[in-house]
Amino acid sequence: MYKPSNYNFIWPLEESKNVLVFNSLTTRLAEIQGGFMHLLSSQQVDLGGLSAAEKSLAGEFIKDGFLIDESTDELKVIKYTSASQKYNKDVLSLTIAPTLGCNLQCPYCYQGRKQAGFMPEEVQEAILAYVAQSVRRVDRLLITWFGGEPLLAKDIIYRLSGAINDLAGKSGCSHKAFMVTNGTLFDKNSILRLKDFGIRNFQITLDGPPGIHNNRRVMGQNGDGQDCFEIILSNIKDLIRNEMNVHIRVNIDDENIGSIEDLLDILESKGLKNVNIYPARVMPYTDACKSIENSCLNQKEFARTGAKFYEMLLRKGFKTDYSSIYPKRRSNYCCADQINSFSIDPDGFIYKCWSDYGIKENNVGNIIDLSLGKKLKTGHIAWLTWDPFDFNQCRKCKVLPLCMGGCPNAGMKVNGGRPECSEIRFNLETIVKNHYRCIKIKEYCKMAAGT
Repeated sequence: MYKPSNYNFIWPLEESKNVLVFNSLTTRLAEIQGGFMHLLSSQQVDLGGLSAAEKSLAGEFIKDGFLIDESTDELKVIKYTSASQKYNKDVLSLTIAPTLGCNLQCPYCYQGRKQAGFMPEEVQEAILAYVAQSVRRVDRLLITWFGGEPLLAKDIIYRLSGAINDLAGKSGCSHKAFMVTNGTLFDKNSILRLKDFGIRNFQITLDGPPGIHNNRRVMGQNGDGQDCFEIILSNIKDLIRNEMNVHIRVNIDDENIGSIEDLLDILESKGLKNVNIYPARVMPYTDACKSIENSCLNQKEFARTGAKFYEMLLRKGFKTDYSSIYPKRRSNYCCADQINSFSIDPDGFIYKCWSDYGIKENNVGNIIDLSLGKKLKTGHIAWLTWDPFDFNQCRKCKVLPLCMGGCPNAGMKVNGGRPECSEIRFNLETIVKNHYRCIKIKEYCKMAAGT
């Protein structure tokens, strides 16, 4: 006997009498005729009592997870995969901030104004010692360069990257590197050197057309009068010419929500339609950015805005075809709730979430003296035991496999100890239906071309 999955979503299609079925646990999608809906609305499905057509379709439903064995407890399956990923020690993820200083003065920055000190050699050596020990027991090493603005500390990045590459190569451990940067400090030499060290993926922020971006992401005192937007745009084009991968993040709130189309028009005119562009919600994570709290969008507002953002990308012919934002199953939310993931600041303090950089009381240890294991263990446990399964609202939610309780930092420190729903809860139907329509458009184009 079989039963419908608890994680089925069924939506009518406006353009036909068929329905769209999506399963958030398997992320499978199907279009079916309404006459077969009884297979997904019955409490039990006995294959022996079905017609040949029904049995064939039921077989597809079983394969895609729309129908499951009646003995299956899907919530336990989700718990198991969550625990397996959370406590997986095959991958080590390190976020390294060689400085918390920055050459921009963004009003919504959750780090506030940090001292522009640089990571001393003692901390660098401790990181390399930890990596040398770790690469012997992990299969993959993931490095994210962060700040402040990491490219203020180029020489430190070059030194550590070269040494980390050597350590990973000698141990047979795979190594990938990523950088979060404001994009203002690249030059021809730095692009080539970063490429040589294997740092080829970059997140860079543009918050609107020049007038809006330059007002929000202000160049520091030494950069007065410089056009931050044009500098970043030029650097993005240089990165792409050198076969680097650039992801443009657009931080959205009430102040720039109306300017997004203007930004996309500029990117289109500059030949940047093949760059991955995505929206992000501005949030008052810490006291440093409380002043912008009233301009922040709530999750429902951001969900609507995000859906419109991607519809705009699609309409204008940008690279995004909805496959990049098609809902993906999560085992856990992010690196912060994984056992083998740490963020290290310039002083060597270790955090679980990079939003805590510089807030010394939130550290869980220091890379220089890992013998202080009690604090590391205690702080670490607090993050690892943040669990959506402790909350009835999450256990009953059909979006749980896609959300896993949302951002643990927001839940633990911003949202009063309760999970904060991800925007996918509010725009799932829109995102999936638009993905479906993209598929249909591609199919039509192939038919029209006779291929």
